[in-house]
Amino acid sequence: MKKMKFLLGALSFVAAAFTMTPSQAQIKTYISEDFSQGLNASVWNLDACTNINEEDGPLYYLLTSDNNTWGGWVYDPNNLMGAGSISTPLNGTYEIVAKPIQLESDALNIVFVSYMYGEQSAGNRSFSIRIKEEGASEWTEVEKLSDFSQDGTIVATLDSKWNGKKVILEVCFSAQHQANSTYYFLMGEIKFAAYSKQPELSTKINGAPVAYPGDQYNVNLTIYNSGAIPVNSLEYTYVVDDTAKTGTIPGNFKPALTPLLGRATGSV
Repeated sequence: MKKMKFLLGALSFVAAAFTMTPSQAQIKTYISEDFSQGLNASVWNLDACTNINEEDGPLYYLLTSDNNTWGGWVYDPNNLMGAGSISTPLNGTYEIVAKPIQLESDALNIVFVSYMYGEQSAGNRSFSIRIKEEGASEWTEVEKLSDFSQDGTIVATLDSKWNGKKVILEVCFSAQHQANSTYYFLMGEIKFAAYSKQPELSTKINGAPVAYPGDQYNVNLTIYNSGAIPVNSLEYTYVVDDTAKTGTIPGNFKPALTPLLGRATGSV
């Protein structure tokens, strides 16, 4: 029986071989909000969060079938969301503002937002992640989403000029909506954290990594980038009966090794 094992390294880095666990790239978590308890008053400046009352447009919480809570803004005149009719159209700007955060000075500071969006018809809308130094009056937009898919994830890496500063984070949704149909923008998670400046990879073998003598073997892999550095190519080594073989990825892989969320799948 042929036994196989794999080693991975990023070609962009000298002598890079990774044995790190998925948690090692993250240095510090500033905010981790899943809306399960509403807005966490220890994290968010509730007095600065605008347009989340019943009159101007409520901050809405949806419990999904897998018991995850999503928070955001909804126009639901026909009660299609199942929690009571919200008949006031979403018009204007809706903001969630964090309390001041002291950023790490030697790290990649990254904001992660998962979202769920739906409309039948709507006017102009956008979602943005903004930041400002404590005491400043003007916000700086670090990421903006105007063309929404049904669901997705936004990952925004802050410019290094913010490192070491005390800042305020804001997530901001703007909409002009007049149609008489359900319309929503919900977030499943907001995460703001500091990550080390290094790649971090993990590998999952899909299927049994063995073959009997004379068999053709084909091992399918999924490679995850859980670090904050993009990885464009990989070098791998696998051993069959004490014989090492090497190759590179891409190849027949479909790479998407973007920071934090990227994964590539293929076979060797």
